[in-house]
Amino acid sequence: MTYLEPTKAFKYLGIRVSITGDMREERQHIEHETVKMIKATERHQYSPSQMHWVVQVAIRPIFRYSAALAGWTEKGIHALEKTWARAFRQAWRTGKNTPEVTFWAPQKHGGLGCLSARAIVTHEVIGLMRQSAQLEHDLKRVGKYELRKIVSEKGCTTLEAACRESQWDGAECGEARDVYERFINHASRSMSMTWEDMLPEEGGQEEGQEEEGGGERGIMTIMGQEAPEGREPERWRSARKWLRKLPGWGIQTLR
Repeated sequence: MTYLEPTKAFKYLGIRVSITGDMREERQHIEHETVKMIKATERHQYSPSQMHWVVQVAIRPIFRYSAALAGWTEKGIHALEKTWARAFRQAWRTGKNTPEVTFWAPQKHGGLGCLSARAIVTHEVIGLMRQSAQLEHDLKRVGKYELRKIVSEKGCTTLEAACRESQWDGAECGEARDVYERFINHASRSMSMTWEDMLPEEGGQEEGQEEEGGGERGIMTIMGQEAPEGREPERWRSARKWLRKLPGWGIQTLR
């Protein structure tokens, strides 16, 4: 039997994770393997379109498999996107000065329409959450509990309001403590959302999911996200940040 220290990663379902939940080695493995694959294809004899396909199916999936769980920071994602841009420049035999936006921009705007690493994390996190909600089992119940807890900690009573608060905060990837908070942070970047799988069927209301306009409402409804006319925006934002401390002290809702 092999002895493992709590901080030492082991491979579980293809992902390198420690007993404490640290996935640092998984991220390091992805960075290393990505660079290794790019170097292996440096002097390719394929056409640009063929090599573009290789990048899409052989290099980017190294990241995609664990994207929802690996806990990437903004800095880590930015570095990975720069590495991918290097692979695309190499595939299309363009110069080093070709801007990265060329690869991420939609084709109708003159780009290649490739998904950025940020977009992939968002897609994979939402997909993972949908999977966990497909059947009535313990994982779905845990997910509901964790999401309700995060919603309350943000001083809200609905998932949609929590997403708006996360957007107002400008929450970054690395700030999420688990996949549930990562779900809210990433979803808030691109959509306003009420997740039907986390709400009861037939339009009923679950505990912790009351409408903002109903009897119980989140503490953050005291102050709107935009400063009222005649109020200084910076001072309003500063005051609202202080209000955001109340949920952490247990003052989460108003009646």
